[in-house]
Amino acid sequence: MPRDLSDVLHYFMPELERPDDVATPPPEPSAHPPEATSEADALLPLASVPIADRDMLRAGLVASLAEEVGELGGRTILVTPDTANARGLFTGDTATEVEVAEVGSLHELASIAVERAEGLKQADAVDGVVIARIPPEWLDAAEMPGELLDWLLLFTSTHERNLCDAFALASRVLRENPEAEIGVAVHGAAGRREGEAAFGVLARSVEQRLGRSLVNYGLLLEDLDVYRSLAARQAIGRAHPDSPARAALREAAKLVFERARKTAFH
Repeated sequence: MPRDLSDVLHYFMPELERPDDVATPPPEPSAHPPEATSEADALLPLASVPIADRDMLRAGLVASLAEEVGELGGRTILVTPDTANARGLFTGDTATEVEVAEVGSLHELASIAVERAEGLKQADAVDGVVIARIPPEWLDAAEMPGELLDWLLLFTSTHERNLCDAFALASRVLRENPEAEIGVAVHGAAGRREGEAAFGVLARSVEQRLGRSLVNYGLLLEDLDVYRSLAARQAIGRAHPDSPARAALREAAKLVFERARKTAFH
C-alpha cells in the first residue's frame, strides 16, 4: 500500500491537489439524516448501487446490508436487471426481497425501481428502502433518469484502481444529476488509518474537482468472515453475527435506514 494514496491517484486524476494531511480522518458519519424540507420530502426511499455482473463481493456486502436493515425493522427490496449472472448475485440465506427484472436499459430499470419505492413511501405502516443494482456500464448512457440516481451508494476498496473507478462513477452521475447524493463505504482496509485515508482522498477529490461532498457510510476492515459468509451463501449477520464486519454493516444499515425514512433511528 502506498504511503500516500494521493500520490497514486495523481497519475489517474492529475488535477487532484495533494494536501499534507491525507491521513487525517474524515468527518464521522452523521447520526441523523438531512433535515426535512419540501425537497427532501419529495425524495424516494431509493438507493442505487453500481455492481458489475460478476462482482460477488460487493453484491454480498449489499445483500448483507439489506439484511441488517431488516433486522432494524425495515423492509428491503433489491431490484436487479436480469443480466447474464444476475440470478446468482443475491441468492442465499436471506429474508430480503429480490426482484430480477427483465429490463435492458437504465430507464426501464428506473421505472420498476421507482414504482417499488413509491409503494414503500405510500405504505403508512411500512418503513423500508429499495436498492437498485445498476451494471456500471449502463451509466455510460447519454441520459440518466434522475429519480434512480438521486441517491447513489458506492462500495470501494482502498486499492487505487477501485478509488479511481469510484471517482469516475461519481463524476458520471454528477454530470447528469448535479444534485445527486453520493455515499461511500470503504471495505477491505487493513486498518482504520488506511481506510480513513482512502475515504479522505476520494472525498477531497470529489469536492475539489466536482464541487460536491460525499457522505461517509462507514468502514469495513479486512475480515475473513466476509469471504466465509460469501462461500456459505449467507448474509454476514447470519453466518458470523459477532464479527467486526457485521458490526460495521449494521452501522451502515442504520444510516441507510435513517436516510430512507428521513428520521433518526432509535
